[in-house]
Amino acid sequence: MKILVVSDTHSKKNILADLRDKYSNEVDYFIHCGDSELDPNSKWVSDYTIVEGNCDYYDYPEKEVVATEEGNILVTHGHLYGVNYGLDRLALLAKQENAKFVFLWSYTSLSS
Repeated sequence: MKILVVSDTHSKKNILADLRDKYSNEVDYFIHCGDSELDPNSKWVSDYTIVEGNCDYYDYPEKEVVATEEGNILVTHGHLYGVNYGLDRLALLAKQENAKFVFLWSYTSLSS
C-alpha cells in the first residue's frame, strides 16, 4: 500500500495537481491533512481524502477514517485535539476509531 500525504498547501492548487498527475498511477491513497484553503467541491481536491485545518474556511470534516486493507487510517490536522499540549486525546481518538495509522499536521513543538 502506498499513501501520499500532504498538508498546509494554502491555496496552492498547482502543488496538488502536480502531485496527483505525477503519482496517480503509483499510490493507492491521496491524503490531505488540512489547510488546503480550497473549496471542497473543486477539482483540485477531488482525489484527496481531506480534513479541516485551522486556516480552512470551507466545510471539511475535522477528521476522516480511511479503511484500507492494512488497517484504518485516522486523518486530522491535529489542532482540534490539543496536540500542542500532548498526544493523549489523539491517542484516545485513534483507539476509538480502531486506527492503525494516524496522519496529522499541526504545530506539535513541545517544550521540555
